[in-house]
Amino acid sequence: RFAKSLDLEGIQELENTAKANQKLVDHLAELVKRVPLQEEYEKDILDVKNRLNTTAQYLNQVVHRATTYMQLNLSKVTIQEMIKQSLMQLYFNDLAKEPNVIVRFAREIELKVIQADVEKMKELFLHAISYILRELSDTKRRILVSIEESKLAYNLNSLAGKTKEIPAIRICITTRSKIPANEQPYMSNMENSIFDAPITESILHLFLAKRILQAHYGYMSIATTGHDEMTQIYVIPKDMRDIRPKEMDLYQIDPDNMLEQSDETYPGAKKQEEEFLASLQLTAPEELSLVHKALRFIKKYHGPVKRKSGEPFYLHPVMVAKIVTTFTKNEDVIIAALLHDVVEDTAVHLSQIKLMFNEHVSKIVDGVTHLDSLSKAVYRLQLEDYENLNQLLDAEDKGVLYVKLADRMHNMRTIQFHASIAKQKKIAGESLSFFVPVAKYLGLDSVAAELKAISSEVMAKPE
Repeated sequence: RFAKSLDLEGIQELENTAKANQKLVDHLAELVKRVPLQEEYEKDILDVKNRLNTTAQYLNQVVHRATTYMQLNLSKVTIQEMIKQSLMQLYFNDLAKEPNVIVRFAREIELKVIQADVEKMKELFLHAISYILRELSDTKRRILVSIEESKLAYNLNSLAGKTKEIPAIRICITTRSKIPANEQPYMSNMENSIFDAPITESILHLFLAKRILQAHYGYMSIATTGHDEMTQIYVIPKDMRDIRPKEMDLYQIDPDNMLEQSDETYPGAKKQEEEFLASLQLTAPEELSLVHKALRFIKKYHGPVKRKSGEPFYLHPVMVAKIVTTFTKNEDVIIAALLHDVVEDTAVHLSQIKLMFNEHVSKIVDGVTHLDSLSKAVYRLQLEDYENLNQLLDAEDKGVLYVKLADRMHNMRTIQFHASIAKQKKIAGESLSFFVPVAKYLGLDSVAAELKAISSEVMAKPE
């Protein structure tokens, strides 16, 4: 998994970091021999420092992705049925020990429906009970399970100082006679390392429970008193799609699956790419090298995914980038337009973009994406529409607005491929209320007029 997650581009960037470090060492060796020439070396020193920091972030992401990522198969089930199935499996697994497990449901909660990976949640429950049985000296001791409604909270890195709260279910497993207070909201600790203790046979159950818990974007805590008492608390979202975007369960996200290349033979694909390159008005190979690098990158990571129109998905960012060239000739903004969907739709993380391109490009992509990118975890948070718009309003870089506006323009030009008229109208209404004013703010009156015309036409469609 680690090797697949790192891939060839990652290995190349590690080599580039090593070369930059060697260059700095050589400079410092010369510095010892000569009169101080500090200014000459400051840029190289800063470059190596930044690359080493970014490389460390990238490697943390690769490790987290390789060790922690878990694809979920979400379905809906009542809490009562999920616990019932878990207990049946528990007694089947531990017939010799006959664990004394008593379940208490808060009022009316047993009939509440949750959306989760039911099989994985059953595994979590079994691992939690197994851990207690292996840690306590008295295996016949009563284990009390309490289930009640609660809340989970998440820090939104993209919206400074703000958190997101969602409904949750708290599962408390304890050998104590009294259930601990429900201290809601619980702050999700999904970014914490799952390798925080040596893996023993007993700890393995805790390790596997935590891995499932992180995949469910939850909260977990363990409290022990000697060898006689233990309390485990697991808090999971009531509806996983409130917080875990569907993109996290795409085929190409899973490190166990090999990436497939995009279909470049699709009718018209080559022509669209050539038209985009021509719009750049660049002729020197060195000027186009970064653009070609970004094109290879999106063809690899977007792979065989297709849009609703049937086109290979990578053609969408190509056309978005072409639209951006009519707004600005800034290469970072154009590169960011090509990459604007990879963080949302693929396994690529911002640290990888920063390492392979530059910090400015990664910041623009971060500002454009629909997701809140956690600094350590491979998992990403789903934002509501209003949170996405607030994120854009906070954008200080006009490049973010240029890319987002171009993205909306291309989506509006191809909106007829949405089968749902209601969905079309939702997008059109958002375009009228938000993106038309953004276009006017940027001085792009022709763009504002086109968006308004297409959106008004969509809004006039009969249901």
